[in-house]
This record gives sequence, C-alpha cells and structure tokens, in this order.
Amino acid sequence: MIKKILVGVFVFLFLKSGNSQTCPTNEVKQWQWKSHSNWFFGDGVFLNFSEGTGLPQASYKDVHVGGYNYNQGYEATTVISDINGHIQAYSNGRYLWDSAGVTLSSEMLAGNESGGVGMRGSSAQGVLSVRHPTNPHKVYLFTTDDALTSTGNGVNYSVFNVKTNEVTKPVRLKNDAGIDYRPTEQLDATFHSNGIDIWVIVRQSGRNSFDNFRNFYSYLITCEGLNLIPVKSDHVVPETGKVFNTGASKQTGPWRGDMERGALKASWDGTKIATVNDVSGAESDEATMIFDFDNTTGVLSNCKPVARLTGDWNWVGVNYSGNYDCEWSPDSKGLFISSKNGILWLDASLSSVEEIHQSTKIVSTHSRYFGDIKLGGDGLLYQSTGSNYLNTWSFMSVNDLNSGINAQFNKFPLPRSSSRGFSNMFLPYSEELKIEEPSSVCDTVGYFDFGASWECLGSDGEYFPHQWNSSKGAFTNSQTGEYDPSIAGDGNDTIIFTATSNCTFSDTLILYINKCGLNVTSVLDELLGELSIFPNPTKNEVTVSIDNYTNLSGVSIKVLDALGTVVHQQLITGSPQSIDVSSWTAGVYFLHVMNGSKTVDIRKIVVNN
Repeated sequence: MIKKILVGVFVFLFLKSGNSQTCPTNEVKQWQWKSHSNWFFGDGVFLNFSEGTGLPQASYKDVHVGGYNYNQGYEATTVISDINGHIQAYSNGRYLWDSAGVTLSSEMLAGNESGGVGMRGSSAQGVLSVRHPTNPHKVYLFTTDDALTSTGNGVNYSVFNVKTNEVTKPVRLKNDAGIDYRPTEQLDATFHSNGIDIWVIVRQSGRNSFDNFRNFYSYLITCEGLNLIPVKSDHVVPETGKVFNTGASKQTGPWRGDMERGALKASWDGTKIATVNDVSGAESDEATMIFDFDNTTGVLSNCKPVARLTGDWNWVGVNYSGNYDCEWSPDSKGLFISSKNGILWLDASLSSVEEIHQSTKIVSTHSRYFGDIKLGGDGLLYQSTGSNYLNTWSFMSVNDLNSGINAQFNKFPLPRSSSRGFSNMFLPYSEELKIEEPSSVCDTVGYFDFGASWECLGSDGEYFPHQWNSSKGAFTNSQTGEYDPSIAGDGNDTIIFTATSNCTFSDTLILYINKCGLNVTSVLDELLGELSIFPNPTKNEVTVSIDNYTNLSGVSIKVLDALGTVVHQQLITGSPQSIDVSSWTAGVYFLHVMNGSKTVDIRKIVVNN
C-alpha cells in the first residue's frame, strides 16, 4: 500500500512490500476469535457464534451414516476453523472429518474406554487442535488417554494439512528422557511469552507410579514445527499424602484410575495454570490446584492445592473436591469449576491457599457434574448436559462475570442431544511481521525509533534476535531501530527489518523523502531538551520526563497503537508525568510529543500486560 503524510513542507511516502491481511478486531479475546466460533458435540450438533461474538445458532449433521459413530462426539472434540470462522475439519478424537463430513482419518487415538464408547473419544480434554500463527495451513492434533482405559496409547499427535486435506499417522510423544509415559485426560495450549510460539501442556498420570502424578510436560510449537523434547515440571505438585498441622500424617490411599479424569486450563493471559481432578481422600485438596506458569520456559511452579484445607488433625472447612472441568473468567483471575457441588467460582489471584479456598463459592446448583463448561463468544458460560439443551449462565456485566456474581441460569435448546464435552482448540490467526509506519516525522528530528510488531496480535516483533537495515545507512542503532532522517536526506530509503528465531521473518518499508528547505522544528528540539521514558518495556504505568517543557506552550503527548489508533492523549502540565497502561492490550505503541499540531519526537513503548 502507499501512504502519504504531509508534515510542514515535507512529503513522506511509505510503500509496504507484500499484502496485508484483515485482522480480527477482537484479537486479544481467545474465546471470541472467529477461529473458535464453532463447537461440535453430541449427536452431530454444531454451535456457531456468528463473527465470534454473536448469539449462537445450533445446527446438526446426520449421524451413523457411512461409519460407526459418524459425526458423534462423547467427551472432548475439536473444530478447525480459519480466521474468518469457516469450518475446515472437525474431530471426535477418533475420526477426523472435513467440513463436508468426509472422513479424512479413522486412526486418531483419543482414549475410548477400551472401545466401550465405540469410535468416540472419552476424555475430558482428549483432543486438541493447535495452529502456529506463521504456519496457517498446518494444524497439530493432539490426543490423550482416558481414565477408564487400562492400557493407554499415551499422548499422540498428527499433522493436518489444510491445503491438501492430508493427515499424518499418529506419533506417540515421549517424556524428556525419551520414554513413553501415560498422561491424564488433561491437555491445553497457550502462547509463549513471545506472543507467537505455543506451549502444549500435559499432566502425567500416577497409574504406574503415584509419584508421577506430580509431573507436567510442556511441548513447544515454533515456526519450525513441534519440539519433541518437552520441558518437565518435575514434582511440582506437593508430596502425596498429607501432614497436618500437628505433624499427624494421613497416608496416601491407593491410586484410582478416576484421578486421571479432569481438566487443565491456561489462563487467558498465559501466566497461570489451573487443574481440576476427580480426586478424594488423602489428595482431596488437589482436586483444584493453581500454578504459576512461566510462559518463557514452559515451567509450572508455586502449586496451590485449594479444594480443601488442612487442620490440626484432619481436614477443616468446606470440601470442594470431586471436580471435572474449569474455565477462567475474562480477567484471568476468577476460575469457574464444574463440580459435584455445582458450578463453583474462586479468586485464583489471591496469594495464599487459605485465601483462595475461602473465596470459593457456589455460583449455581443447576449443573451437571460430568459436563464441560466453556465461555462462549457472546459472554455466557455454557455447560454440556447430555440432553437436548445446554445449561447457560448470563451475567449483568463483565465485572459480574469476573467475580462470579449475579449469575442468571437458563437453558439453550438443541436440535439433537449434547454429550459431556465441548470443543478444544487453540487456533490463532496467521501472522506476519509488520514495520510500524510513523504517522509523522521530520528530518530535523535527530532521533526516531522504528518498531516492528506481529500484524494481528500487535506483540513485539523485536522480541527475537533482529536487525534493522537502511539502504542509506540512516540507522544509528541497528538493534533498537534508532533512525536519523537527516542522514538519509533526499530520495528513497529502503528499510528492512529481519527477525530470526527458528525461522527468519522480514518486512520492508520504502521511504521517499523530499528534503525540507526550512528547519521548522530545530528550535523546538533545542527548547524541548532531553526526553526520557521509563520503565520500557512496562506493565502498569510508564513515566514521561521532558526537560525544559516550560519553554514551550501547548506541548502534549499522543499515543498510538500498532494499528494507528489513538489510545491516549494529554497535555504536558508537569514533568515527570505518569501514564496508566494497566488496561492496555500487550503490544507495541508509539508516543508522539506534540507542539501544537506538529510532532517533535516519537518514541516506542512496549506494554507486556
């Protein structure tokens, strides 16, 4: 595209190479991604949230046509949709069908109770589809065992090529030592801290050794593919059995296969992991656990078992054990739980086990214990029931949803029966690197900080090792993107940004400069003095310090996001001044210092919320 910007007597033309895609407007809300807008479950039932956020519409496909359990789901399923919400394929953990219902594979290995439920997966999170943003035509399909199968298949993955409709045969994943292991039913995915790569997290079963129930494995998907050597979170769950306050010990009971049943959910911001399991007895406090998750290393830590509290000689307080599924509230602080006690809510952001346990409350008793719960694109909480309706809970506001209060129960009718499960997927839209185009700059500005971001997510493109290049040598720092327009002078300057992780990504910007004959901002620069922004990157607030700001009248700050939208404006009435960024979406922003309508300096801010 060609973009013209007029600043005084300057004319800047920016010509981007390549074609830009249309990004979803709700990119930060995973439950509203169009690629997550289709659910498949039960007797061929499909639920579609129009445009990702609309009211759901139910439809169905015929079942038992052309094969056993054709178009039928039992527990976990998955639907693969493109970034516009068009279905490309769907699976019940044993079959994979294309959008027309043609069988693409009957070799998937989700646990099915040793054949007791036919060709349907019988695991709470038994199948998960994952797509890396830089490889939109390659989708990974992961499957796990189920609690009722004595001899499992382990964690397996297949690769589905969306272009060719070809599916690879399942491959069993191994642990960090290269050995087969048995997983629980728990499986989920979340972004790496770089905002592009993806972690897939699995919990190990304690069936062969109770001690293994304390371990988790995180597999990383990059642009290059799936890393088959996982990161192990070793014995991150407390020792089996319990020691009470007086030192009295409650010995570990026998392993029960039902303990494998449950769910693992990464918080929307990727900083927490919650697990729920059907456990009781000496381990019943572990029926709900909250972990910190380091999305840079893939390691879980700081385990908080919160379903029960230990007293002097035994358990004290309310027993919230016996759980099946969970779902995070939009703020990644509250956690909803599908439990034998009903639908629960707790505040996972609190610091201690006691505080989190005591925050637990029953939201509704209108629920089915063994039923998935899932946040819909319309902001309602849904639960599968095994009947021809879904349980739903609406909330008066997002704050109420985050706090688990004022829930209104209802039933959503279906044309066919549902089952126990919903669809599990992590399908970000495709991504390309994008050089941020300055909205205005003058060649008398001695410092300009170019930036790059991923086009849709807006996350920092300079996270990876990178290099800035100018055909006229105008970068004074090729690592930080500091650029001096006066060095470039007249004519064309080709700016190339290259980032390298496992793969190489680049973007090109062609800059045409008509040299100004009048230094309209040099006096302003001298009067303005030193500009400092800190901390940067930041999370909660950023401080702007401007020397000599009193020398100028009408000095203001304007901040633009990666899409060029103004997100903040204020007059400079003192220095330093702080800007609250705690509610801003993580990504790259550009701070413009304005004297009247003229930009006299531009700096990049990176927000890591």
